[in-house]
Amino acid sequence: MLRKATTTVILVIMLTVLATTVLAHVENVTDTTAYTIDPNRRQAILNASIRIVMYGPARIVEITNDNGATEQATSRKQYNGIGTVVNVDGEHRIVTHDHWPTMSDARFTIQMLNAWGTVLTEMSGPEFAQLLRYRDGGTVVLLTPQTVSDAVEPFQWHNETDASVGDIVYVARQHPTLDNIIDVVVAQVEVDRTHNGRQTVDLRTLNGDVIIPGDSGGGVWLDGQLVGNMWSTKINVAADGNGGTVATTGCIAAELAVEMLVPMPRATNGENAPAFGGYQIDG
Repeated sequence: MLRKATTTVILVIMLTVLATTVLAHVENVTDTTAYTIDPNRRQAILNASIRIVMYGPARIVEITNDNGATEQATSRKQYNGIGTVVNVDGEHRIVTHDHWPTMSDARFTIQMLNAWGTVLTEMSGPEFAQLLRYRDGGTVVLLTPQTVSDAVEPFQWHNETDASVGDIVYVARQHPTLDNIIDVVVAQVEVDRTHNGRQTVDLRTLNGDVIIPGDSGGGVWLDGQLVGNMWSTKINVAADGNGGTVATTGCIAAELAVEMLVPMPRATNGENAPAFGGYQIDG
């Protein structure tokens, strides 16, 4: 928000956090079925989902106000993502993506919000790094701050379900029109493959819904079980049956594996921090 005054103006710059969009060509898309979302499962997904917002270092910029005068503003890049809080043997953990610009930079501030936009906790980069339990370049698992555990309903995780081609899944995403709100949409598994050395599934959204930058980390759910998290957008271009083409959106999602959630030593910040899944915590 810009204030017409002589005091410093705060300006937040939005920056997307999803990986590079993938463009794919597919065959005719003829499925026009309207898929409904079970309201109880939708509520359970929302109760276990959080938004993670990372604010970059503040910098001073000059802007021109409505009167044509120049003012100084504090600008911070904003990185958005979604996480899912799961209960693993009595310990609550957050499953999200591994595309954050930093895990420990003291100049960054991180907020965690519930699915309805209420801020549950705020921390510095080094405090964020202390939560790290696992990372592999696609998925991050964090220890859940107590204030977050107390405010959400963690999902009881069971390593019993894997997504297969043709499965209909639910996906947590940001609401397309309401700020700071998480929504749930329906998608279908189109491809099960290994992507950059990680087991992934390609999803196509249904009901005309879309996945956009900032939805990265959103949980992928099958039969009431968390099976993965989103980490890149995908645009499908297909024939529409009338000589034209139609574009539908989806995502590539990293599948959840048991080794991501087994108990591990908590990370420490700095140069000697332990590596998780082959990736070093940045100092």
